[in-house]
Amino acid sequence: MKNSENPLSISLVVPAYNNAATLAPQLTHCRAILTTLSPLFEILVCNDGSTDGTARILDNLQKRFPELRILTHLVNLGIAPTIRELYQKARNDYIVLYSADGDWDPNDVGRLVAAAQKMQAAIVIGKRKNKHYTLYRTLVSLFYNVLPAILFGIRTHDAGSIKVIRRDVVQSIPLQSKSVFFEAELILRATARGYAVTTIPVSFKKIVKASGLGGKIPWVFASLRDMLQLRLSTLFSPL
Repeated sequence: MKNSENPLSISLVVPAYNNAATLAPQLTHCRAILTTLSPLFEILVCNDGSTDGTARILDNLQKRFPELRILTHLVNLGIAPTIRELYQKARNDYIVLYSADGDWDPNDVGRLVAAAQKMQAAIVIGKRKNKHYTLYRTLVSLFYNVLPAILFGIRTHDAGSIKVIRRDVVQSIPLQSKSVFFEAELILRATARGYAVTTIPVSFKKIVKASGLGGKIPWVFASLRDMLQLRLSTLFSPL
């Protein structure tokens, strides 16, 4: 993994919203993994208008971790604009998208980076083996994964999962989607351009209680809108 002449550089990017209960142990574990992968890494966290102790925890962690950079939204903008900003602000060659809510295994960060290197892949998606979803969430997952395959003929696999992406790829592909569908759009466009996109299995254990359907249904409709608009635009120009 390491090469003294051309060391691997990694940006771990983490959207955070009211993650005070899990943030410190998760980032500490991830940092320990990153130190085994490369001397060149950063941890970029965006506090998306949290109302709990997330800001204070991040400030304390920054005193201990010189690699930690913090972005702050004074109000909650939502997951899609937060992740897009993190992608654009990342500085290193490989961007690892991770969630510090406690559902994911930090050890998979190393596995994703290793897979990207070994397979020379532009995107490696962590495919969740066991999602522990409710019936509603299972139907939403099918919507996100099946419809793109039908409309575009390209599998997006588990687009909303943790993943590693080459920075030059994510920062050079223009995206039109404003909703969380933008991650699927990135995978679709990268695949259509001939970039290697693959998956590896990752661990997932849902420990945070669901917050209800109210916040999810608007996301689904916004994603459907973006998906259909993308399909219409590809009638006149390729992905």
